[in-house]
Amino acid sequence: MKAVKLLESFKLSHDLKIPDALIGATAIVTGIPLFTYNTKDFDFMPGIRLYQLA
Repeated sequence: MKAVKLLESFKLSHDLKIPDALIGATAIVTGIPLFTYNTKDFDFMPGIRLYQLA
């Protein structure tokens, strides 16, 4: 359900695709920080935590 809501909210404004919506929704729901080099694909999602390299 979270992935569907993300798609509805960000499909047009951020060109969100289904795989990124599923990845982002999983990270949000589980509360696990997401490790990615493509932060621009996820940083607009409310509630997502991106893994920060030190």
